[in-house]
Amino acid sequence: MMPYNTRRNYFVALMILLSGWVWSGAMLAQSPATSASWAEKIHFKPVVGIQMWSIYTTGEELYDATAAEYQPVENRFDVMLRRSRLGFKIQPLEVLQISVIGSMDVVGRDLLSATQGASNNGAAPSFGLWNAIAQWRVIPKKEVLYLATGYLTPQFSREHITGALRVSSLEKSWSQNYIRRHLMGTGPGRAAGVQLGGLLRKQESPFALTYDAGLFNPLYEAYNGNSTGKQSSVLVTGKLTFHLGDPESDTYSLSHKVNTFGKRHGISLGLSHAVQGKTDLFDRNQASAVDVLFNWGPVNVDGEWAWLSRRGSGAGGSAGERIAAFQTGFFRISYNLTMQENKVLEPVVMLMDFKGAMDLQGQADALALKSFAGKDQALDLGVNYYPVPEIRLSLHYTIQNGEDGDASPGATFNNYLFQRDVGAIHRGDYLGLGVVFSY
Repeated sequence: MMPYNTRRNYFVALMILLSGWVWSGAMLAQSPATSASWAEKIHFKPVVGIQMWSIYTTGEELYDATAAEYQPVENRFDVMLRRSRLGFKIQPLEVLQISVIGSMDVVGRDLLSATQGASNNGAAPSFGLWNAIAQWRVIPKKEVLYLATGYLTPQFSREHITGALRVSSLEKSWSQNYIRRHLMGTGPGRAAGVQLGGLLRKQESPFALTYDAGLFNPLYEAYNGNSTGKQSSVLVTGKLTFHLGDPESDTYSLSHKVNTFGKRHGISLGLSHAVQGKTDLFDRNQASAVDVLFNWGPVNVDGEWAWLSRRGSGAGGSAGERIAAFQTGFFRISYNLTMQENKVLEPVVMLMDFKGAMDLQGQADALALKSFAGKDQALDLGVNYYPVPEIRLSLHYTIQNGEDGDASPGATFNNYLFQRDVGAIHRGDYLGLGVVFSY
């Protein structure tokens, strides 16, 4: 009898090849009669997004290994290009849309700023690929079945799949970073894969269902980040979202937003699950999440909670099975105050929470499995001003706190305690002024 893992991998490979064959056949069947008439019907749309921040950091501390203590660093003012998105969407056929988006982020960021992320400084800051997606509507003029493939974000949870330029807090909830690194191994949270999804709704019905299912191959760290190692398993993801009242959108979409500026009266409840089998790093990796989005006129409420775990012998093949588990999520609420000429003022509150192992054994297991431990919390208080929905001016204050549990000083197993290219820290608080433009 063929081993289960081998049979499963053959099945996955067959499904991917079958999807590609069906897609190719559909494209050939709908080939235009002449290239001239086809070229005239192509819809092309540029995509531009800019997010600029001015940040003032207080209370940051850097761990001094020689003195075995945390020492304060000077408060600092920091200006950065937090995010930029540049690309295009093109629709060569009525049923086919292709989007390619590049990014250049955290340009100018001081690594001892209290904001999270790396830096992208130097004489020529790097520009890289963010998304590259081909999406085919399988049944023309219907929203019930789409097939997408490329380099994209698996549909799991809510903040993870909501664009950073579309959230109402100054920064996305950093809970999504824990989810992305747990499932895909990297902060951007993208992987190559194939995904099915659709929107099921009878015309004018107050009930609707969105579904998503995907197969992805996150590569983690083997062979310089280009392989899962000698052992290989795909990441399988699934998400169901139930809509009552107005759906989030009249059409199926891989992109999401929070503030509908009074246009929606409805609630969305989502259930997500993801699982990956054996790789060189772990024997099993999984996550489950619940999420909500509530829009009722001027009120916008969204949030999620995720349970994530990983088991195996860990990096280096240490003896015995280890289990690393943690929970994370956020809650955010805002209110639209409509001003003269339809300008909008939006007060916002967001709370983020991460809970991992606090005991020494649990923390050792998390480190061996390259997972997370301790506690990490953040509270964002602020206000946004929209002269138009595509432009946002923000003034926010973010309070951050964390704990290392039973670990000795200098632990680096969560985002509050660690800064890439710096090491062990206690992340400070910050006052931020932001500008967002998206088209």
